[in-house]
Amino acid sequence: MTKKLNLTIILIILVYGYLSAQNSGTTIFGTNKEYAGKYLEFFSYNERMFDTYEILAKTKVDSAGNFTVTLELSETQLIFCKTLLYKAYIYAEPGKSYQVNLPPSAIKSEENINNPFFSAPLWHMIPTSEPSASKPDLNTSIYEFDKQFDPFLDKQILRYYDLERSRHKLDSFKLAISHFAVPDKNGYFSAYCIYKLACLDFIVKGFSQTDLFERYLKDKLARPDVSSWWEFFNMYFDGYFSSLSLKKEFSQLYSIIGKGSYYELNQLLKTDPALQNDQMREWVLLKEIHNAYYGNNLPLSTYLSLSDSLSATSHDKITVALSKDLRKEVVSLLPGNDPPAALLMNSGGDTMQITSQTRKYSYIGFCSLNSIECQQEFEYLKYFYHKHGKYLNVVIILPETEKDLIRSFTDENTIPWEFWYSIDREQIQKDYKVRAYPVFYLFDRDNKILMSPATLPSAGFEQQLFKILKSKGEI
Repeated sequence: MTKKLNLTIILIILVYGYLSAQNSGTTIFGTNKEYAGKYLEFFSYNERMFDTYEILAKTKVDSAGNFTVTLELSETQLIFCKTLLYKAYIYAEPGKSYQVNLPPSAIKSEENINNPFFSAPLWHMIPTSEPSASKPDLNTSIYEFDKQFDPFLDKQILRYYDLERSRHKLDSFKLAISHFAVPDKNGYFSAYCIYKLACLDFIVKGFSQTDLFERYLKDKLARPDVSSWWEFFNMYFDGYFSSLSLKKEFSQLYSIIGKGSYYELNQLLKTDPALQNDQMREWVLLKEIHNAYYGNNLPLSTYLSLSDSLSATSHDKITVALSKDLRKEVVSLLPGNDPPAALLMNSGGDTMQITSQTRKYSYIGFCSLNSIECQQEFEYLKYFYHKHGKYLNVVIILPETEKDLIRSFTDENTIPWEFWYSIDREQIQKDYKVRAYPVFYLFDRDNKILMSPATLPSAGFEQQLFKILKSKGEI
């Protein structure tokens, strides 16, 4: 009896130890003196249709350039780290420790970084291998695969119009890399390779839409944790409703969308084999109605009706969270709403919330000191600042990369207002839909959005301001 009891206790300890190891923190650490005193932010994407993401951790690099961050992961995840120039990434597994090299922190192309359309290049933080490791780290395996895959992909794109040759080359390439197809412990690497090859199959048009569905989607679980799965998903379902509506049985698709009837739309979409999976059907639906709102003039009320119905009936956490995020995005800048929160900083290190202005109207401008258009608007702003300062605040927000230019630019051009910038350039530009410089917004005295976007200084803003003041009996 005692032996059985002891054996039971040992088994419990072993199982507990195993589960604890599975759920223990994942550590990422390294040294780079270029980052001394700077903050590093680590995040992961919730989905890759709209790239909504979750901040996992934020840490400050010490004066010697050392940093350590611990993440609580329940599954293998692609983790990103924002730096000024790069978007560094690593495939992290629960309970593991990674020593990594950060990318260079020096600005190589300030003109590109200040461009609202600038997309930070990727930098794979390949971890330093442990001498005792019996097999390659997941990052090393993916790196070795990509080292063969990426050059081949570039050649296939060049051969795009020579489909026969592309198919022949694709078959040869698949045979040459067949050694990568060995199943791995948690299936992440094999899934990564499979969907990378699925993207190739799509690009060279070696298979029909139906063939691709049979090979890569039918009766298969979605793999939102695998980056290449999202690549294939976005390719396969790009403009999907447009092609679907060409089929006789879906000829009424857009009229049903226009009616805003989620139930009727959902029932119709279920009849398409590629959309019978509830999870993927909901994601495709969200993507299509969002694109229709921004690109094809789908009324906001219709968009919100479909999105809210989907969110209310869905059992998928990604769908529900994404639906709420997209709803917030489309209504956040509507007149009468509270503007998106943003912490601003000036060259002296003072901070201010974008909505902290009081008792006056606030004319919020997103500009660049290197933009000729913005410099021209500044001349009008000087006039507004002095003439209408009694009831108008001027808040100009620059890219963080220009913070060291503020003092000299202000002195040389006799700028009477304070310049501000946001540390999180990507987030503030996304929240305020800054796609080009300059863009302006007007907040009322209660910090509610009044004009979105507002008329530019040179395009008649003064007249618009007078109309507003007169309609409220303030002049």
